[in-house]
Amino acid sequence: MSENLAQDTNSPPYVLALTIVRSTSAESASHEDDEEVLFCVRNRSTNLTHPDVVSVPTQRIPDVVGRAIEALGSPQGKSGDTQLLTSAKYSNNGTKGHNPLIYVVESLLASKMAMADRLELGELEFTVELAGTHYGRARYAKGSGENPEVNDDEELRMINAWARIDKGAHLFQGATISYGVQKWTACSDFIRMWDGKDVTIVGLSPQQAVGVCVLGLCITSTYDVLRAKRK
Repeated sequence: MSENLAQDTNSPPYVLALTIVRSTSAESASHEDDEEVLFCVRNRSTNLTHPDVVSVPTQRIPDVVGRAIEALGSPQGKSGDTQLLTSAKYSNNGTKGHNPLIYVVESLLASKMAMADRLELGELEFTVELAGTHYGRARYAKGSGENPEVNDDEELRMINAWARIDKGAHLFQGATISYGVQKWTACSDFIRMWDGKDVTIVGLSPQQAVGVCVLGLCITSTYDVLRAKRK
C-alpha cells in the first residue's frame, strides 16, 4: 500500500462530525436567529460504544481523506477546545463527490441518515464548509471493547463541518438505524441543553430523557462552533 494511503498508526484517527443546520426563514437563509440545528441521540441497539448519547452525525474517515479536508481550511481562532476553521463553501448541487468534503458528507448522510435515495434523486441539497477541529479522547461504554470489564478509550481528531440544508430539510425526522432520535431545535436551545445537560430543553419528554447522556467530542465541537457563530 502506498505510504500516502496508509493509516498513520502513530496519530489519532480522523472522525467527521457534521453540524447540520436549516433556515426557518424564507427571507433569510443565513440569519443566525432563524437557524435550527439537527439534534440526534445515538440508537442504543446499534451503537454499543455510545448508547443513548446526544450526538451530531459522525463517521470515521481515512487519514488520506482527513488530510485532504483539513487542507481546505485555515485557522480562525478558538472556541473552547475547538480550533475554528474557515474555508470555501461547497454545494453538492454544483460540486460533485470528487471534492473530499462533499464526498464524506454525502457518505455520512447516505450511511448514517438513510439519505442515499434522496441524494440520488436530487431531493437533498446542501452547502458545506469547514467549521473546526477538535482533538480529544473518546471514552466508550464498559463492555463495548475487547475487555468487557474496562472502559475503552482512544484519541481522535474530530473535523467539524457546517452543512446548511438548502433543499429537503423536512426529510430529517423520526429515527434511523444509527440514531433513535433526530429532530430540529433552535441553536440557542442546543447551547442551553449542553450548558445544563438537560435534553428536555430541546423537546424530549422527561420519559424520553431517562438515560440520555450529554457528552462526547462531536457534540462538544458543535457546541463550540455554535457559540462562536453566535457571538
